[in-house]
Amino acid sequence: CNPYDGSVYVFRDGTGSMLKYIEWDGQSFQQGKRRAQSGTYPWPKGESGRVVEISEKEFAYLLSQSIVPFKPHK
Repeated sequence: CNPYDGSVYVFRDGTGSMLKYIEWDGQSFQQGKRRAQSGTYPWPKGESGRVVEISEKEFAYLLSQSIVPFKPHK
């Protein structure tokens, strides 16, 4: 995979309650984090360690799930 191709790369933690995503905007990498307020994020089936592609609509759905922006502890 080429991280400079404009794709958004999304990672979920082991418990399924945190998403991290990164994308190249043409000048720098932009990173985001989201935490599920309750429950876990739905995740496509796939083999561990393998890349699974999802559509923009599926990514928007992941971000719309009952979530709050991640705020680091002070």
